[in-house]
This record gives sequence, C-alpha cells and structure tokens, in this order.
Amino acid sequence: MGGGKANSKGTPQGGVISPLLANCYLHLLDRIWGKHQLRWKLKACIVRYADDFVVLCAGKVDAPLNAVRRSIGPS
Repeated sequence: MGGGKANSKGTPQGGVISPLLANCYLHLLDRIWGKHQLRWKLKACIVRYADDFVVLCAGKVDAPLNAVRRSIGPS
C-alpha cells in the first residue's frame, strides 16, 4: 500500500472525478452482491458512504474480502 502525492495509481483524494469513478465501481459491487445473494451466503452486508464502503461481517472475513477483491480488484 502506498499513497500521498507520489502515488500515480487511482484518483487523487478530493479529486472531482473520484466520486463518479467510485460510484461506477460500487454500483458494480452492489449488483454482484445482490445477484449472487452474497449478503445471506457470506453473512456480510455492504454499507456505502458516498465514495467509500464497509463490509459488515457476522462471521469470518476471508470469504467476503475475497468476493470484494474478485468483484472490483485488478484483473
């Protein structure tokens, strides 16, 4: 993990395009989570806050984390 001004990946913090791009990715994540009923299968709920999200897990975190990585992570 890296960050700061020297980071050339992603969108800058506070950038005007950041919320739009985040919504594109998070919309995809919402659709995948719903289509595969992962809320019930993994006992994990996604909560979105503008361009951020958290996954609330009732059990282990490995399966929900892997599902998020497969959905929106680098291919």
